[in-house]
Amino acid sequence: MNKWAGMAAAMMLMITLTACGYHGTQAGNGQQTRHITESSHNTPAGSAAALTSDSVTTEELINKSIEASLNSKSLSVGVKSKQQFLINAGETKQNQTIHTYATTDLIKEPLAVYQEIETEIPGVSEPHKTIQYITKEGTFTRMLGQWFKLPDDTKDYLLTNIESQARTENQLEYFRTIIKDTKLSEDEDNYVLSATVSGNSAKELSNLAIKSAGSSNREMEAMFRQMKIVHMKLTYAIQKIDYLPVRMTTDLKLTMQQENTSFVMNMTTDSIFSNYNAVHTIKVPQEALESAK
Repeated sequence: MNKWAGMAAAMMLMITLTACGYHGTQAGNGQQTRHITESSHNTPAGSAAALTSDSVTTEELINKSIEASLNSKSLSVGVKSKQQFLINAGETKQNQTIHTYATTDLIKEPLAVYQEIETEIPGVSEPHKTIQYITKEGTFTRMLGQWFKLPDDTKDYLLTNIESQARTENQLEYFRTIIKDTKLSEDEDNYVLSATVSGNSAKELSNLAIKSAGSSNREMEAMFRQMKIVHMKLTYAIQKIDYLPVRMTTDLKLTMQQENTSFVMNMTTDSIFSNYNAVHTIKVPQEALESAK
């Protein structure tokens, strides 16, 4: 059961990465908080009103926001994620919910990343906490009170995951591919893009995820092909003042049947983008350089 839950989580991550633009990239400022929905300059997409006729078009907004994102040199991202799994295997049932909170600082050139991750797992009394640096010195992770230097071949995978969350221009590119399903609205401070991916669009997203995952894991590929995306709802808030993204939410639901085992999986994420061009230095602590195993 745990194996299926783990593979299901990997599948949901790959689908989310695909929708966020992945097609096979001194520590932080110390001011970020896991309660990212309290950010004062962001307005929930649900409160957006209809656009007036003199506002930008969807395509114009995407183009302007991509340009603004490409011109940014650094940013911070706070992500709150909830994954729910319901697995039925004959008379055995498993219902599990995992909460993850992550804060990331990213400098684009030269690429450097600082990240704090906190994961709440059912049955575990204390959250699992991880601190991570990715710089030219390598990839360093602190967990369970110990620093580790990860093998170089893990760097590309980690950067793919992190950049899918932090490189907003990649996320916006996905809205180009589903522009027919995208609605544009606005509130006082932000434009809001929203879309629900289902039907043929969901099948296309699933096929992209299969291609992105590759064929190295045949068991994973077989699970992908049996999977059905019920829906994927996306919202994206973009500041009117400078066209920089400030918030993204996703709501993904998928189902799958394999022999006598059925799966229902839901994942929601809420991401806040801030500190554009305000992250200047990311430096691996000397303690990590000297003591990492």
